[in-house]
Amino acid sequence: MLRRFLCFALILCLLASYAVAEETQSAEPTAEISAGSLYNGMEDGDGESDVADLQSALISLGLLTGNADGHFGDATETAVLLFQQMYGLAETGVADAETLAALSTAQTGVAEIQERLIAVGLSSGTPDGVLGEATETAIATFQQMYGLEATGVADPETRELLFSESNLIFSIQTKLIELAYLSGVADGILGPATETAILEFQQMHGLEATGVADPATRELLLGGGTELTIKPTPTPSPRANGAQGSDIELAQQRLSEWGFLEGTVDGKYGDDTEDAVQEFKTYQYEDYQAYLEANPTPTPEPTIAPTLAPTATPTPGEDPRVIDATLEPTASPTPAPTPYAPDGEITDSMLEYLKEDNFTVYRETVRNGDTGREVERVQRRLHQLNYLYSVDGTFGDLTENSLKYFQRKNGLDQTGVADESTQTLLFSANALEGEEYVFPYKLVVDISDRRVYVYRWTGESYGERIDTFTCCVGAPKTPTPLGTFQGSGPAGGRWYYFKDFNCYAQYAWRIQGGILFHSVTYSRPNENSGGSTRSLGRAESHGCVRLTVSNAKWIYDNCPVGTTVIVQE
Repeated sequence: MLRRFLCFALILCLLASYAVAEETQSAEPTAEISAGSLYNGMEDGDGESDVADLQSALISLGLLTGNADGHFGDATETAVLLFQQMYGLAETGVADAETLAALSTAQTGVAEIQERLIAVGLSSGTPDGVLGEATETAIATFQQMYGLEATGVADPETRELLFSESNLIFSIQTKLIELAYLSGVADGILGPATETAILEFQQMHGLEATGVADPATRELLLGGGTELTIKPTPTPSPRANGAQGSDIELAQQRLSEWGFLEGTVDGKYGDDTEDAVQEFKTYQYEDYQAYLEANPTPTPEPTIAPTLAPTATPTPGEDPRVIDATLEPTASPTPAPTPYAPDGEITDSMLEYLKEDNFTVYRETVRNGDTGREVERVQRRLHQLNYLYSVDGTFGDLTENSLKYFQRKNGLDQTGVADESTQTLLFSANALEGEEYVFPYKLVVDISDRRVYVYRWTGESYGERIDTFTCCVGAPKTPTPLGTFQGSGPAGGRWYYFKDFNCYAQYAWRIQGGILFHSVTYSRPNENSGGSTRSLGRAESHGCVRLTVSNAKWIYDNCPVGTTVIVQE
C-alpha cells in the first residue's frame, strides 16, 4: 500500500514539473535584447544616466514630454517607437545600439517638421515642438497629397519630400477660385474652406472625394487641361439652417474665431450655427444702440404755435362766423419698442463683412468675478480650442485656470486675465489648441486592477496623482464601458435609487448614461441597511463603479460637471 502511494505521488510530481517547464518556456521573450540596449522597465542606478540621456534626447526632438527622470516607462517606449518609425529603424521600442547611434546624430525633430508644414501651407501659427494631434493630422494630409501611406509619422520618405517640396496650396487655391469652387483670396494655407472646395472639385470630376489634393487631383487641377468643369452656379437660396457649402464654412470659421460659435466648423448650417449667427447679429445691434446713445441726434427746436385772435361773441340775430384754426393734436402714448429679434440668415452683406475680417475682437478686459457678453465670448473661444468645457457667462476659477493654460500654450504671461494681448491672440486663427479640458481633477478608472486614480491639474497637465480608490467594476457580462467621458456630475441627492435592482447607493455621480460612480449598495436609504465593502476590488457590478462611501462622497463634492473620466484596461 505504501509503495503504491509513493508511486502515485512520484507521478504527480513529474506531471507538475512538466507543467512548470511548459509555463516557463512559454514565458520566455520571443526576441533577445542585445547587450547595452535600453528597454521598458529599466531605471538608472546611482551614478548612471543612460536612460535619462535617452529621454533628454527624445525630449529635445519633441517626441517625449515631461522630465528626464531616468525611468524607462511606457511613455519612453512610445517615444522610442516613434523615433524608430521616423528614421526607418526596426520598430521594437527598444533603444538598441543602432537606435542610440541614430539618436545621437538626429537633427530633425518635431519643431523642424512643424516649420516645414507651415512653409508648405498645411499648418499655421508658430512651431511649439510638441507632437500633438494637429501636427499628426498635417503630416497625414501631406502624405495623402503625395501618395504615401497616411500614418501621421514623418518617416524618412515623408521627410525627404517635406523638406524638398514647395507650397502648392497657393496655386491650388488660385485654380479653385478660378473655377468658382472657392471664394476669397488665395493665402497659401490649407483651411476648412479650401478642403471643402477640393472635395467639391473631386466630386464634380469623378475623383475619390477626400478633400485632400492627392496626386490624381493635383494632376487634373494643375495640369493645364481644358476638360475642367466650372462649378455650376446654384439656385440662390438663403444661407440659413439646412444650407451647406464653403460660404457656410467660412462664416462658421469666423464666428468660431470671434467667440460666437460653440459647435463644429463643418460647412453645414445647423442649430449651433443659427445660434451663433443670431448671437453675432444681437452683439452688433447692441453695439449700434450703444453708439446711438453716446451720439444722440440733436432734437430740433420746437415750432411756436401762433396765438389765435379771440372769437367775437355774435350779436343776437347774426350768424356765427367760422374761423379756420389748427387744433393742438391730442397726445398719444409712446408705443413700447419692439424687442430686437435677429433672424438666422447669413445675408450677402454679413458674409462680405465676415470675409473682410475687420471685426474688432477686443472690447474690454475681463477677469475672475466678471459676467456678461465679453465673458461668454472668451468662454466660447476657450471651449472651441479645447481648454474650457462649458460656457455660463460667469468668469470663475475654471475659466481662469483654462485661460492660464491657454496663455501657457501660446507663450503669454500666465495671468489668468483676458487682457487685450490675450484676446487678440485668442480670437485669431493663430491660437493653439489645448490638449484637454481643464478641471480641478481627472479620474482614471483602471479595470485591470480595480482602482480609481485621482490626478490633480498642475497648470500644464494632470501630472500629479493625489489619491487611489479601490473600486468594484462591471462583471464580464455587464462590463464598465471603456473610453474617455465628460461626466454629467451628481445624479441627485445623497441617496440614489436603482429601480431595476430595488436597492440604494450614496453619492451617485454620473459618468455617462446609466454608468455611475456610487457607494456600496443598501437595501433601504439607511446606512444600517447594508453597505458591505465585500465587492470592492472585484468585477461584479452591473457596469457602475462602486466605492467606499467616503470615496464616493469625495467625487460627489469635488468633481464638477464635465470632469474628464477615463476608463481603461
